[in-house]
Amino acid sequence: MIRATGYRVAKRRVTYRRGLRKLQKEEQQNVALHCKQNPKAFWKYINSKRKTKTGIGDLHVVDISGNSTTVTSNKDKAEELTQLNSTEKYGRRCLTPLSPHRNYILS
Repeated sequence: MIRATGYRVAKRRVTYRRGLRKLQKEEQQNVALHCKQNPKAFWKYINSKRKTKTGIGDLHVVDISGNSTTVTSNKDKAEELTQLNSTEKYGRRCLTPLSPHRNYILS
């Protein structure tokens, strides 16, 4: 059994989603109607909906003696990750996230 407050919350959620979908549909129709006259707005909308792939962030490398360095160049990142994967899969070095933005610690 749904309590009255739960019903009200669910009803508000449905109303909110319905309004949001309506606004999105209106925006899409507006962009579609004016795409010939305003291609910049069309491509701005298209690019806002694309998913972008980001590269690997900087790597924080800690060697066996405890010295830490930050690896920023793509070539050095590739070398560190290759070394990690090829030589010591289960050894002293491990790959852990430094932050949710794809930064890693090699220790």
